[in-house]
Order: sequence, then structure tokens, then C-alpha cells
Amino acid sequence: MSIFEVRPNAFNPDQTTNLRLGTRTPRPVSSQPSSGFSTNASREDHQHLLATSDVSNWYPTISSSGDPQPIVGGGVSMGNYSVIGNKLFYETNYTLYTSNTVGTGNTRVHLPFPASKLNQTALSKSGIMGSAFLYDYSAAMTYIGVALWGGVGTNFMHIYVHGYAPVVGPTVPFAWVENDQIRIHGWVPLL
Repeated sequence: MSIFEVRPNAFNPDQTTNLRLGTRTPRPVSSQPSSGFSTNASREDHQHLLATSDVSNWYPTISSSGDPQPIVGGGVSMGNYSVIGNKLFYETNYTLYTSNTVGTGNTRVHLPFPASKLNQTALSKSGIMGSAFLYDYSAAMTYIGVALWGGVGTNFMHIYVHGYAPVVGPTVPFAWVENDQIRIHGWVPLL
């Protein structure tokens, strides 16, 4: 087997490039070492970081900076989280129904851990807690934003959407109605 192969140059089709090919004979997947070596092949010794039992369910709380507070009504509030080392990985999904309101002022989504468990020092450096996706069902439009930490002593995040100055609220970035969704996922440092 030759260790070089001649192929057209991707940057200049009038030239060719010599590509060095490996000279090792590939081993069958079953003979791969169990640690210190990785392939894209499926292996029996391959381990994922999380087992299904390591994921916990949680029902995210939504609040607002003004009164009246949001009313969940028949809405769906669900989330999952996992703790790996000193990091809390989470995802939320909040769907509104006809009896829902988002309250007044800035919408807040609370994490499953109290503020005393969050690494306030690390959070104060960037403040970014995750990515936010807001779905306007009636317009079939998705808005992308960022979830930012609410500040020292809090366990909630505010949502900012690209192109909108104020924090997400009752009319930002759209007027919230039935089947609209707030989805957030990310991670935060723990103590």
C-alpha cells in the first residue's frame, strides 16, 4: 500500500496535493484499548457521562419583577437537570395556555437550586447562564436570546432577546398568548 495519494488541490484545481495516508493496519473494534484511545466506532467499553437515572426532573418557576405575578393556569412547565462536578446543567420548557399570564415587568425563570448553592463569584464574572429560545406560536416565529443571571443572592435568570433593548416581559418581544413557549438551556457553576 502506498503511503501517498494524489488528489486535486481544493484551493487550486490546476494543481495536485500529495496526502499522506496512514500505514498502520486498522484493528477490529473489539481489540481497541479500553482507555486512552478513542474512535468514532461504537464500542462495548464506551461510556457516556450521564446515565438516564442521573437526570432529575424539575418544574421551573416563572415570576416577574412586578405585580401581578405570572399565572401558570393550564400551562406546562417542565425541565431537567444534572449535576456534574460543580456544574449544574439544565433545560427548561414553559408553554402558555389560555389561562396563563406572564405578569408585569421582567420575566424571570428560576433554577432548581437556591442562590446559596450557586457560585456567586463565578457568575458575577460573565452572568451568562444559558441560551434562550422564545417561540411565538401565532406568528410561527422563533426569537433567540440569552439568559442572564438575576444578580447577587438570586437563583433566577432574565431573558434578553437579540435586537430588543428591554428584558423579556408581557409584550417583549411579542404579546404572549396560548401555545407560546420559553425554552432555556445552559449550565451554571455551583459551590
